[in-house]
Amino acid sequence: MDRNQTPHMLTDMSALYVERVIDMLESLAEYYYLMTVRRDLLQRIGDEMLGRLSTDNVAESAGATPLRDLTPQAWLEGSPLMRALRRRLSGPGG
Repeated sequence: MDRNQTPHMLTDMSALYVERVIDMLESLAEYYYLMTVRRDLLQRIGDEMLGRLSTDNVAESAGATPLRDLTPQAWLEGSPLMRALRRRLSGPGG
């Protein structure tokens, strides 16, 4: 989705467009990371108040790296969106 709420399929994006999306995400990685940490904290508090297991606690118990142990750049590079963008650049037409 772009800022006008228009969806864009990765397969329809030019390599230049994908590169620009990656540049934008990298420039805002710290902001997005901090907002994700904030959402995670609020979700954990809400889950605890409702007596539910937090999916992040379950994932960490199973061996997932806690969000707090990742740098913003490592978090971004590990995200499904960034992995898909990188694959798009390295694949046919990229």
